[in-house]
Amino acid sequence: MHLPAVLHLLLCVTLSEAADWCYTGCDHTPTHWSDIPGTTCGGQRQSPVDIVSARVETSDKLHNFTFSNFSSGTVLKTLLNNGHTVKCLLQQEQVEVWGGGLNGSYSSPQFHLHWGDSQLHPGSEHTLDGHRFPMEMHIVSLKKGVMAEQAVKDPEGIAVLGFFINVGNKALQVEREAPAEGELQLN
Repeated sequence: MHLPAVLHLLLCVTLSEAADWCYTGCDHTPTHWSDIPGTTCGGQRQSPVDIVSARVETSDKLHNFTFSNFSSGTVLKTLLNNGHTVKCLLQQEQVEVWGGGLNGSYSSPQFHLHWGDSQLHPGSEHTLDGHRFPMEMHIVSLKKGVMAEQAVKDPEGIAVLGFFINVGNKALQVEREAPAEGELQLN
């Protein structure tokens, strides 16, 4: 499995605004995500993915990603918390990523975090050798010059970069201080 294929596989649930999905124990488990209105799940690029490290192939064509403006204190616009995902909306056309095997520059309108708090949402969306991490971040990026409606239909229109995150005690303290659900506007 090549890294670009994995990145494109992360797209499915990212595009859904539905809050009634889960990994186990509800009507909308991964095999039924294609039934959720507004999703693009169910095709060849289905989430979630178990990355089997023994099958991963390296490529000398893949280089480092370049992230532009991700550390700016002024690009974060809105935080949305639905209880199992926090979506961070970014200022339009302010944050970009390129390189790493991407074909061009991509603008990042949002990133979001998945974490575990129950059996229905046990942590990361994807797994590595069957291991689910406590948290996963997805940076969702649209190819520059391509509208969102076109990007969904273009195999290179959307790039979703996924990062597994281990959680320590200090991060748990921050989580307790944050609101459980809702929206937070940032100026």
